[in-house]
Amino acid sequence: MVSCGRSLHPCSLKRAMPLLRLTASHIVAPATTWVPTLASVPIFGCVAIAREGQKCGETAITPTAVGKVNFSNIPMGIIPGRSQSINCAIPGVSGTACKKSLPRQGVWEIKITNCATKECHMPPTQKFEERIVRVEKPSAHFTLLRNEKGDFLGVSEGETAVFDHADDKAIWKEEGDTCRHVVSGLTLDVSAANDEGVHLALNGKSLGEDGSESSAPGRFQPGHGPAHLPSEYLQQIRENGWVCLPSILSPHATEELQRASCTGKWNHEELDRSLPTLTQSVEVSRAATEPVSLWVMREYMQCREIRLAHRSGFAVVAPDDGERQVGGWHSDYPYLWGIARNSSDGNRIVPHNALNLVLGVQRNLCVTEFKSENGATCFKLGSHTFGQGPPPEWGSGNTYREEGAREAKGLPYTGSEADVVEAPAGSYVIYDARTWHRAGVNRTNKKRAAMLQSVVPMYIMPFMETARPYKEFLASPLASQLTEREHIELESLLVSRIDGPQGRIAITMDEELSR
Repeated sequence: MVSCGRSLHPCSLKRAMPLLRLTASHIVAPATTWVPTLASVPIFGCVAIAREGQKCGETAITPTAVGKVNFSNIPMGIIPGRSQSINCAIPGVSGTACKKSLPRQGVWEIKITNCATKECHMPPTQKFEERIVRVEKPSAHFTLLRNEKGDFLGVSEGETAVFDHADDKAIWKEEGDTCRHVVSGLTLDVSAANDEGVHLALNGKSLGEDGSESSAPGRFQPGHGPAHLPSEYLQQIRENGWVCLPSILSPHATEELQRASCTGKWNHEELDRSLPTLTQSVEVSRAATEPVSLWVMREYMQCREIRLAHRSGFAVVAPDDGERQVGGWHSDYPYLWGIARNSSDGNRIVPHNALNLVLGVQRNLCVTEFKSENGATCFKLGSHTFGQGPPPEWGSGNTYREEGAREAKGLPYTGSEADVVEAPAGSYVIYDARTWHRAGVNRTNKKRAAMLQSVVPMYIMPFMETARPYKEFLASPLASQLTEREHIELESLLVSRIDGPQGRIAITMDEELSR
């Protein structure tokens, strides 16, 4: 059970006449022309108190604004410097707008009158000019067919069978009362079982629990699958060092994780961090054992046995108040370039350029939608090939770990050489751990949440003990809700084992698991 409660905003309420600096929502792609979106756009970021006689564009540092401005009645051809009436979504608020220019980010200067705002001590205005890479929500998904143990029905060399992993041979498409195998074209007839699940038949002959023809029909459960073939995701991460599996979790699972993290419809509630994350919802464990992303990571790291380097947890980024600590640029475990402790040069592993030796990947689940405005992760896509960490002038994780760094230096690099990946809720973003990145700044009034998972080959020592959270989960009532396959995968991810002289043993501080 999640214990939640309201939290107070750290800002005081003040009436002001602010000049609001807005960035219209946009998509920027190479070789395209950007056009501003005339829509209802949230007011966010640094704003400025309007002085008497102040001209459009002359700003002073002030509070974070609340509410929305409707851009629908601002004509595209407005002349820079000319005032134009606007409508606010805040009841009783009106004002004027003028457009200084139309740069790539579409900056509008809005003067609002009679508007109550929450006053914060914001740092000097810093432009967010990162390239936006938008992954759209898929219109359709393939299907995974699981037997009662949780193994996956597939087709190999023209024969149906069950498998312990979900690559291309386990991908089906539902078509009315049939399921068609996407790769081979083989089609199964589907009929409802007496209880939960379905029976499957090939050429009029029933399929058993193991996927072969049988007089005892097996029971299979159709479930939410990927939008594309797993091999396509693997090709993308091999070519680019990152890939997004859009909406790979079902809408139900995504909503349940939002409830557990107190985001989305539960944004007003407060997450109880005293409870182990794995015991807050069974969907946390199911997300960790999501089969397509597991297969992609194993293939990319060329290692069947992979581990979580730290326990799963919700990373919730609250609305920015201009003062809270921000993370600097770095690479993830085990490299930790730019963020390693007890290192004179900020590197745990000596910079090197062995591109094909992948010592770790990061698998980030977008619990809420990830957008530039709400603090989506910032990347330097392709930097996994550089063989070194981010440059000091970008603002490293070590730099921004120091108290007062933001006040003294402003935000880390937010320029056009960086990228922001926007993705729907329920998506996995997987990237090579060498990739430079940092958490974004949440310039909205709602929290954004992720599940951050560092994944390494079995020969890399985990960053922290993960066996104890596994035992806590086993002792919870949620454990009985997982399939046998999900249990196997979860234990494999959280308990490091090795074959030694005394057999297969666990490497852990827990004596019971070591037996």
